[in-house]
Amino acid sequence: VGRRARPLGVEWGADEDGVWLRAAHDGYAHHAGHPIHHRQWHLSQRELRVHDRIGGRAESAQARYRFAPEWHAVANANNGGTATAAATSRTLRWKSSPDAEIVADSYHPRFNRTEACQSIEVLLDAGGATFTLQLK
Repeated sequence: VGRRARPLGVEWGADEDGVWLRAAHDGYAHHAGHPIHHRQWHLSQRELRVHDRIGGRAESAQARYRFAPEWHAVANANNGGTATAAATSRTLRWKSSPDAEIVADSYHPRFNRTEACQSIEVLLDAGGATFTLQLK
């Protein structure tokens, strides 16, 4: 059995633009520097914005934002790109700060089942990283 992360500082609410959720976890605290992962979500009618940061010390950290297997992501030159669902032709715009790259990843919907997918991988800098998805 792997290490279990404990949720920390869970808060949620609403503002004039939508709803938000903020939380942290200690799942990486066994690493040097005892890093704590903080994440904040903000969801409005046409946008999801996620901000990640690491508290404590960490030599390096990255955030991954995984797309479902039926979505295909393409990067552009402006720290972002698009993602399209093949079955519906629905398209999302994505943007990242700092820079991101699209990486091959895997999704595990149930035991003994693996599906190929893509993730957007962002190296967190001192201010963290922000990832935004918008309906096109």
